[in-house]
Amino acid sequence: MTILFKIARSQAPFPDNATTRALIDAQDWDSSSAALNRGLSATEADSSSDVKEKSDLGLSQEVGQMIYSAGHALAGFVAFTGNFLFFAEAMDVSPTNVLGIPSAIMGVIGALAAGGADFLVAKMPIENKAVSTMRTITTVTTVVFKITFSGPGQKYLAKGYLSFMKANDNRKVGAVFNTALVVPALFCTCYHFYELSKKPVSKERSLAIIGEASTMVQYVGRISYYVTIFDLEPSTRLIPASVMAGCNVVMFGLETAGALIS
Repeated sequence: MTILFKIARSQAPFPDNATTRALIDAQDWDSSSAALNRGLSATEADSSSDVKEKSDLGLSQEVGQMIYSAGHALAGFVAFTGNFLFFAEAMDVSPTNVLGIPSAIMGVIGALAAGGADFLVAKMPIENKAVSTMRTITTVTTVVFKITFSGPGQKYLAKGYLSFMKANDNRKVGAVFNTALVVPALFCTCYHFYELSKKPVSKERSLAIIGEASTMVQYVGRISYYVTIFDLEPSTRLIPASVMAGCNVVMFGLETAGALIS
């Protein structure tokens, strides 16, 4: 990624300056996000004047764009390349499915890549505090359930104090929780579309719409996965599994479009 950035722009994406040092020294997500937001604000202010000197602790707009693009490009890459794995894993209804672990790992990577990029370099996020908090809780809970009901997560739970959460068929239990969380997540997405409908047309608004459209497609994929693993008939199970695979292809297109437009 760094090499390609240098070839395209003849400069390193993370130069040796106060911005880069602030990001390196950041101890948590809040610190990183604060540095990013300060930098983006400084860049926007400078773009409206002839002053060329940036804030000493400012993140250049190019770096912010690269973080956003890289995160969503990775999410799209995971959705496309992992599609064959996701499809095969869903079609095998055996509780001892050997594809469960790699499928869960790729799913978490894709979710963290897009979620991390949106958290650090938000594009018109939800303004309503209550709805924003609900989305954060729903997103974190979704990732926790993915890890909890994955193969490694279940092995860990079986040995600890949380052994009561050990499931006989972790994939089915995880799918139930994952599908149930679609309800509050869908509410947040619809509310965000409502907020965006009142905003003037801009690139930021377009990126936010693309992101929410990708999220909507993801919801359909999650429900399709739930239907697939609970359908014991191979001939009919192929239908929801194919819908899930199609959703991953659409997500790849939307995430890639967002990465390129930014």
